[in-house]
Amino acid sequence: MVDQALLDRLDRLHEELKNRAILEEVAKLPREEQLDYQIQSRIGRALGNLHQHQAAFRVLETLEDQGKDDPMWWYRMACAWLGLADPVRAEEYADQALALDPDCEGAHEVKQMIQKQRRWRTGNSKKKGNKKEEEVSG
Repeated sequence: MVDQALLDRLDRLHEELKNRAILEEVAKLPREEQLDYQIQSRIGRALGNLHQHQAAFRVLETLEDQGKDDPMWWYRMACAWLGLADPVRAEEYADQALALDPDCEGAHEVKQMIQKQRRWRTGNSKKKGNKKEEEVSG
């Protein structure tokens, strides 16, 4: 079990948007501590926030057995899938996070982003379709 003060420090760095500092702090830890579920989860979050979605996905994927009952794991995987441009899988993971914790704000935000993307795509495809009709009839 990792020291709560360390987790709090990493979370504070996250709140300050210092994701590289999180990775640097973790790199200083003994290897066995680096492999702790809570530490790996925070590494995955930091990598995702640095837009290194493939790397975040790889880290988080290794935590699947430990994370199956953790809504934050499902939420972070949803973010990774969203970053990898797979909104269908992202929504599946966000839904599972919400099944475990209906108040998971992050999962709600992921679902809202996906809905906005769908509305935007639908709106743009209609505009393109209308434009083509105008060009043909004009």
